[in-house]
Amino acid sequence: MLPFRISGTVTDDEGRPVVGAKVTIAPWKFGESLPRLIVMSDAAGRYHADFEAMRDAVGGVGTSVAEQSGHETHLRYLGPAVPQDMTQNFHLYRVRRIAPGDSVALTVRPDDPSCGFDGEWVCRTVRITATRAGTLTIRLTSHDPQDQTGLEVIERVPAGVPFRPKCCAPEVTMDVAAGAEVMANALAWWDTKVNHSFTLITSLVE
Repeated sequence: MLPFRISGTVTDDEGRPVVGAKVTIAPWKFGESLPRLIVMSDAAGRYHADFEAMRDAVGGVGTSVAEQSGHETHLRYLGPAVPQDMTQNFHLYRVRRIAPGDSVALTVRPDDPSCGFDGEWVCRTVRITATRAGTLTIRLTSHDPQDQTGLEVIERVPAGVPFRPKCCAPEVTMDVAAGAEVMANALAWWDTKVNHSFTLITSLVE
């Protein structure tokens, strides 16, 4: 086991400090489930935590999650190459909802939240609420054809119904019921070093 210290800031869409955000650190140790550490961001949006963990060659030393009501959760892996005194900043974007037929411009940054089944993407999330039953089409267009991009779509379903995310084509079509909420994640590959700009376009037909 090695000692680690993690610290950083939690900010919102405009880069302002988020006060009272919950930051959870889940350390990794082979063959054991270690207790999670929970700390809160202060008036300047800053936090820090000390923990012990093993260093796995693939999975790293653990995971970190920041969350606050009304904002999208920000998950980041603490990868195998992180120093023992590390900095991890979080962007807690306010939940963004649009209606079918609307479009929205998005920028995905290298330090945005991790998404995907194994966190292999970074992303921005938009939630689409179906105004009526029909066929919902969600299309993601990149402002730079060279970008490695994708679109992950997740429909919120009742308890007991199979979870069916759809990934990672630039366009997804799905049947939805009236009032259904669909989460659309605009994706960039996890190790990107530049910003990626997109337009998310939606439509709904009966």
